[in-house]
Amino acid sequence: RSGVPPHRQMIWYDRSGSERGRVAGPGGNPTISPDGTRDVVARIPPDRTTRPDIAILDLAKNLFSTVTSGPFASNSPLWSPKGDSIVFTSPRNGKPFALFVRSAAGGGDERPLLELPVSVIPNAWSPDGRTLIYRRSSGGRNAQTPNGSDLWALSLEDGRTSPLVQTPFGEREAQFSPDGRWFAYQSNESGRFEIYIKPFPDDGRTRHQVSSEGGVQVRWPRNSRELFYVGLDDTLMAVPIHTSPTGD
Repeated sequence: RSGVPPHRQMIWYDRSGSERGRVAGPGGNPTISPDGTRDVVARIPPDRTTRPDIAILDLAKNLFSTVTSGPFASNSPLWSPKGDSIVFTSPRNGKPFALFVRSAAGGGDERPLLELPVSVIPNAWSPDGRTLIYRRSSGGRNAQTPNGSDLWALSLEDGRTSPLVQTPFGEREAQFSPDGRWFAYQSNESGRFEIYIKPFPDDGRTRHQVSSEGGVQVRWPRNSRELFYVGLDDTLMAVPIHTSPTGD
């Protein structure tokens, strides 16, 4: 989920690193649905060279269906916890950056969630459906620069926003644990990106560093016992995690 080059190929791998199959067509920012049957991507249609749309891939049929279409680019899609909605970022309504949500079944109107004058990208939807963590640029700098982004939380109940991790460094790629009690993210405060975990809501004191030699693109599997991330040498890493007392 680090971009949408028009020729990117999505491939299934097992844990030994062996290729198990290729997915129909190119797509960026892939996220598998909560039930594991679909994949939502930002995809540049065959008749374009730029301006991606959001599309859903049926993994059994290997067929795409379009969620968004039109003159505006749409990127960084995320599933709702129930798999019935998708949130994404797009410049609409005269705003350069905004978050929208729409039904995953197609049809109906998209609904704006947040409009800002700076870059904003959705990162994680809490398991209880109440909170969305998003990345926003800081200090007038573009969010793609290493030190240009912070993590914020958007309440989907009342629309309030609050900073979650806001420092002079760059924070991005937040991910909720399956039980919603923790979130993982990457920060370059050490001089390179490393993976960290904090409780949610943040208590302002607790933080654990997971990676030791750099890491990006952290992901939580469907249980809370592991974390996956990509090392700075592009190696996919897995780390055992204990998010509850062990009795030791």
